[in-house]
Amino acid sequence: MTSKTSEEKIKKFIEKTGFILEMKVSQYLIEQNWQVEVGNSFIDLEEMKRREIDIVATKIINNIEVTLIIECKQSNQDQWVFICSSKNPTRFYYSTKHSPKIKTLSSKKILNVMHTMDKTVSLAQNYITFDKRKNKKANTLQIEESLYKLPKSLIDVARKSIIFQEEKKKIFIPCCIFSDEIFSAQYSENGLSVKEQPVIQYNIQFEPKAYSKKNRLKIDESFTETLGKESVNISPLIIEMILDIADKFGTKYQIDFVSNKHLKDYLNKVEEGVKLISTRKWSMNVK
Repeated sequence: MTSKTSEEKIKKFIEKTGFILEMKVSQYLIEQNWQVEVGNSFIDLEEMKRREIDIVATKIINNIEVTLIIECKQSNQDQWVFICSSKNPTRFYYSTKHSPKIKTLSSKKILNVMHTMDKTVSLAQNYITFDKRKNKKANTLQIEESLYKLPKSLIDVARKSIIFQEEKKKIFIPCCIFSDEIFSAQYSENGLSVKEQPVIQYNIQFEPKAYSKKNRLKIDESFTETLGKESVNISPLIIEMILDIADKFGTKYQIDFVSNKHLKDYLNKVEEGVKLISTRKWSMNVK
């Protein structure tokens, strides 16, 4: 086997993994003046260990620090289909994670300019995956992993960001970027409608006991002993800070699922929305 043959095999192997998508997305974000961290670690309180999120990207827009928490998913044969209601589902303003927290009655007026509140974007209640090569249903592990990881990583990213800058205005946006096309499926009186979508939003209820102050065991020096030998030694102070952020952000999270070929438009919409936020009203309506 020649060196050239080996190089081609390695290239084909890498192209089938998620690394190539991660590299492309990172490079594009850097070109758009986002500060990018790849392989950012976060603390998972359910498993009591450090895990990685693919990309954390930060940019100052309208004097607001906007952070994208990104999971990249690569597939050469699957297409993602999200089941959406034909009616307009409720969007929750507190699903837009921000700090310092805006008073509940004022958040509607201040944050409704964000892309997260755009009613023209499909909001899904369920999902399936379609294997376009075998023409049958595929497993949904990639979507499930994203829904599992993104709220946890967002909470810890926010914890590290807010700790020394409590007064600075910040917005945290969780999103999953998929290498292939994504589709919405809706059923109405006119029958089933399936459409390719650039972005689909998904609401989840995030309430594992490990992230609830009410259900969590008392934080003390012996706490990690109850979690098994594989758990890492995490400072009780850090655990308490993570719980504070989780409590502050609540249990409703809205995840953006983005087709990679529409990443440019998605980032533009994020920036356009943030630019319209009244920072003066935000300052006047902090809890």
